[in-house]
Amino acid sequence: PTLSDVADLARSDATADLLLLTMIRPLLCVLLLAGAASALRTTRAPAPAPARLFGIRRNPNALGAISDASDTLPPATEDPNRNLAGLNSWDPTTWVAPSIWNKNLFRAAAFALSVFAVANVSGVSAKFAPFLAFLHVTGHSFWFGSMLYTTFIAGITMFKNLPRQSFGRLQSKLFPRYFGVGALCVVVQLLTVKALNLDPAALKTVYTTLGVGLASGLLNLWFLEPKATEVMMKRYAMENNNEQSDPRYKKLAAAFGKWHGLSSLVNLVALCAAISHSWMLGGFIMA
Repeated sequence: PTLSDVADLARSDATADLLLLTMIRPLLCVLLLAGAASALRTTRAPAPAPARLFGIRRNPNALGAISDASDTLPPATEDPNRNLAGLNSWDPTTWVAPSIWNKNLFRAAAFALSVFAVANVSGVSAKFAPFLAFLHVTGHSFWFGSMLYTTFIAGITMFKNLPRQSFGRLQSKLFPRYFGVGALCVVVQLLTVKALNLDPAALKTVYTTLGVGLASGLLNLWFLEPKATEVMMKRYAMENNNEQSDPRYKKLAAAFGKWHGLSSLVNLVALCAAISHSWMLGGFIMA
């Protein structure tokens, strides 16, 4: 055959599918073998000594137990370079070493393989337009799912099981990431919405809904959450110095209620925008 014949054959769908399977199968085998080897090498780490986590002394024999009531509140003055566990850097020695399938490179490879495998089986080609639609749906799922989980599951669970100051300090680290990742997911949706091939009226509705979601997330990220956290930390400092009777403490408590309430309301607006977009996506799928 001539060189042009070979090029035409390489561009055919059948040859593309064959090449795809040829790449996937060896990679999948390598990943499975690596996971099995990691499981065989994993040994149980020795039980760590009681450590401070979020200002609480943990009992290793009873997860979540507090062995000293006076330890429920962190000290009034803390080194800003230390994390919530009181360490200058994350200390992995008190945790079980992660398995290979819990590492980011392995996860990324598994995600890529799953996409290409489904694309091959379903007949949906792994080309640019389907990839943009995939990014849109994935971004929306991450955005909507993280809001549902943080608002109704994680937040309530931590509130009921952590001392108040420990809960607040943990949330002060979580919320900037929560709002930042949410805003990034909305940007991804805005950049990929045209891949859904919507009519102009539907496209305008989608842009409006996602715009409201993005504005809500950025408002919380850049203004409301930092203000609420600033007031909260000042309030904690006065509590730790036994200054609750000071009139300034009452003002701080009222100010925190205001900023926290506004932040929660704006988060609810973003959640409503996510629910609305989910409804519209469902209608597009059924159409």
